[in-house]
Order: sequence, then structure tokens, then C-alpha cells
Amino acid sequence: MNWIKKIFTSKSTASSNAMTSQELGEYLFNMCHRQTMSFLDSLNDPDSKKMVKVDREQINQRELVIAFMWLYYDLLQGEKYDKALTKMHTCFMNNMIKLELPEEETWNLLQMRYDEYRQSHRSQGGIDYTYKKAAFNICKNILGRDMPDANLFLWTKVAIVLQQNIVNTGKAIKSIPFKNE
Repeated sequence: MNWIKKIFTSKSTASSNAMTSQELGEYLFNMCHRQTMSFLDSLNDPDSKKMVKVDREQINQRELVIAFMWLYYDLLQGEKYDKALTKMHTCFMNNMIKLELPEEETWNLLQMRYDEYRQSHRSQGGIDYTYKKAAFNICKNILGRDMPDANLFLWTKVAIVLQQNIVNTGKAIKSIPFKNE
């Protein structure tokens, strides 16, 4: 597990800091799970509760995990990260199978959400670096409603969390070299 520490502490590209694609894929899935739990925990904050007006029980956790996975999928597209992303998706599917959720339905949902978020994030020929458009769709999906704009604070909170994850985690991940596999 030393490679987890290396992601956030190392700026060097020495081979001793290298990780495998499998390790990165597992790390990404675990990070998505931790980010989901952190986001849900933040809803229990008294100030947040007043503004968001949503209980953590109202949030679809599977949809939230998919949203975080999409974020890393969008960030790390390219041959270099294909194996890591495949491992992340494998971990997700194995987790859903353990929860006894239908495999084909879950896989179709994952693909549908990725397409939906990508289209909103990269609409009109450009990238929405604020993540507001994707956050709108994510809020709609995690709440299971068509009108997330009625909850402006939650929408803003999701957009900010997406931005923070890209800046903090994305840069660190891209700086870590891979071991030859």
C-alpha cells in the first residue's frame, strides 16, 4: 500500500515510485468509493443540511460512484491508462455483483451515464471546465428526479467536488509512472 502514499507525496519519476496499472485501477475504484462516502458524510454537516435539504438516504450511492468513476475515466483517457481504467471498471462490477445487482443492467447504466456526462461536459465543441453541466445531470441521477435545479446548493456542491477531485487527485495520478507490465 505504499504506492497510495506515493501518489500524494512524490513528485519524482523514479522507477521505485512506479505502480502497476492494476494497482492504479484498484486505487481509482477505492478513491471513488471514499469520495462517495465523504460526499455523503458532508451532507450531515448542520450548515450543509440546511442548504442542501437532502438526506444521505435520498442519494443513490451507485449513481454517485458512477459519477466519480466517469470523472477519472474522462481525465485518464488514452492508451497509457486503458488497463487501469479496465481494472477500475472490473472492481466496480465485482462490487455490484456482491450487492446482488443485475450485471447487465449495471453495465448498461454505467455506459449510459458515461455517455450522458460526456455529452453534457463536452457539448458545443468545447469542454466545460466548471463541470456545471455534468453536475446538473449527476444531481438529477443521484436524486432520481428530473428537476435538480430546484436544489441549487447541491448542484453547486457536486460541481465543486468534481473540480477539486480533478485538480488534486488528477495531477497527482498523472505524475506517477507505471512499471513495465
